[in-house]
Amino acid sequence: MKNQFQTKQIASLNEKIDFNLLHKELNILKTFPAFTGYSEYKVGLWQNYTLRNSNGKAEDGRYYDYEGLSKATELSVKMPYISGIIENTFNLEFLKLARIFEMCSGGFLLPHKDGLDGSKNFNNHFLKLHIPLQTSDGCFNSYEEKVYHMKTGEIWLHHGHDCVHSAANFSSISRLHLVLDFVSGVNAEELFKDKSVMISSKPPNSIDREPITEEDIDSIYNLSKIINEYNFKDIVAILGKIHFRRQISSALTYDWLHKIAEATNNKKLVEKSNQVRKFLIGPRDTNTLSLQWY
Repeated sequence: MKNQFQTKQIASLNEKIDFNLLHKELNILKTFPAFTGYSEYKVGLWQNYTLRNSNGKAEDGRYYDYEGLSKATELSVKMPYISGIIENTFNLEFLKLARIFEMCSGGFLLPHKDGLDGSKNFNNHFLKLHIPLQTSDGCFNSYEEKVYHMKTGEIWLHHGHDCVHSAANFSSISRLHLVLDFVSGVNAEELFKDKSVMISSKPPNSIDREPITEEDIDSIYNLSKIINEYNFKDIVAILGKIHFRRQISSALTYDWLHKIAEATNNKKLVEKSNQVRKFLIGPRDTNTLSLQWY
């Protein structure tokens, strides 16, 4: 069944943002330590800088639920302009996390679903907004079979807990997104203190891609000839990027991976393919709440 939830643009800050002030504050990130966790999901450098969370500690970039209101971190204090955008635009009573995600040149997030840390159930989730602060035409996100680009200043409601999605930076500069996580069960309109920024929702315009061919499929399955425990994650990354150039869903990554592993007759690789699939897109169990690539 087609997923009933849709990632979509729901607002824009382009008439509100002073981009000179914005870029001055973004330069502060070059001098501030980043949270570099979640190696299970990423290839290349993807990191985050925390502006608001449960404890007000900027070094805590984890993705978890908690009781009570979010607290501003030291970094938030150092970035008053961006913090002001958050406080003046959104209802803080619903806000749980505010982070700036940096995806450096060549960075890539493996196709996955969003799950709170340590949770077996992807239905335990936040409402997530993405606001690009710095991007380029070579930066893409995807959900299901769609691949799209989010422009600077746009506000996107991102349904990442119930569909397979990915992101990649094929440009030469870092991509910076302000990512806000709110309590679930709230209507999108309630998230906004300043409702003047809201627009009629717009679904993403998927970029043009070529159909996948039988020759492509043959080349994919021929990876069984070279896959091993040392290059396993590299092979997953190759498979996970195919949908950026071909008209297929990123979820096929793990179907292909399993067939490639089976063709090796290596039980360890087959089991690894099952573990990777369960951790990244589910269904998780008590043995797949974490993932070790090596």
